[in-house]
Amino acid sequence: PFLLIKWTVQIIKWIIQVIEKANQNKKEQELYNKQEKLRIEENKHQQELRNQQERLRIEEYKHQQEIEKERKATEEKYQRDISLVKDTSPLYANVLNLNKKYSFDNSINSINTYKMEYLSKASLDKVDFERVFITILSENEQFFEAILSKINFNIKLWREYQSKYNKLEHYAEESKNEELSLVSYNSFEKILFKQEKLDMPIIRTCIQIFASYTSPTGQNYYKREKIFSQKEVVSGLEKMRVLKEQQKKEEEESHKAKEETLVKMRRLREIDKIEAQLTKKQNEIAQKEKEFLIATQDHIYSTELKTEIIKEEKQDSTLTPYEQLKKLKQKLDDCEIDIEEYTQKRKEIMAG
Repeated sequence: PFLLIKWTVQIIKWIIQVIEKANQNKKEQELYNKQEKLRIEENKHQQELRNQQERLRIEEYKHQQEIEKERKATEEKYQRDISLVKDTSPLYANVLNLNKKYSFDNSINSINTYKMEYLSKASLDKVDFERVFITILSENEQFFEAILSKINFNIKLWREYQSKYNKLEHYAEESKNEELSLVSYNSFEKILFKQEKLDMPIIRTCIQIFASYTSPTGQNYYKREKIFSQKEVVSGLEKMRVLKEQQKKEEEESHKAKEETLVKMRRLREIDKIEAQLTKKQNEIAQKEKEFLIATQDHIYSTELKTEIIKEEKQDSTLTPYEQLKKLKQKLDDCEIDIEEYTQKRKEIMAG
């Protein structure tokens, strides 16, 4: 009986397990069927979405094709209409003729950049941009003078062009083509009038100075920069021009002073040479007169007169020609000699 009960319990457990397993399989089958149904519905929905997107894409493509077609038609009409205006508009022709007369100089750099690298951060921090600016100007003076000259040329020419361009702005009072209304014709004229205007030339320039330092490892990089305007460039060149004119004037004055000094020195040397010659001749004359007086003193002169004459001749021998002439004039004024004697002695002094 005990075994029978045990087997009966085992059989009941087995039956329960079989029933639970059957129920579980049934639930899994139902879940699978439900998931499969949902998957089929999802696929069907996705297919419908794809079909709808395809239809929208086709419609969008057709719409884009129509827009492109309209755009091309509009563009062709615009080009045709504007071509008609170009062929018939006096304003357009006048602008083209005006443009042919003006050619601006576009070889100017609006920004002239100068880069400098320093060997240390301290030297970079101490950079004197004003001094660097003056150095750049002094080393490139002719270059910047040429740039400013070109800018002035462009400014003058641009003002002249603008004045004549503005005077041309007179639109047609009637359409030159039957396909265009006067409003459309004038609107195309206005477009062409603005399009054909020459671009403003370069009328400004500046100097941009970059100073930088890079560490030996390349990890650190520092830079400083400063921009000097055209006004500062003009001012700097003007200061340099004034300084050069002053230096030139000083050099000319110094050269002139040197030349005058050399002329004076040459004249003094000539005067010294002439005075030496005069002194030599005067001494020779005095010696001859002395010999003559000694030879004739017993016959013509008394002892006292001879002594006075010799003393006077010794005094005269030490005088310059100028002093001799002055003394001779004094004798004439004192009536010690007459005019004939004065003239004769003056000629002798001058001849000597």
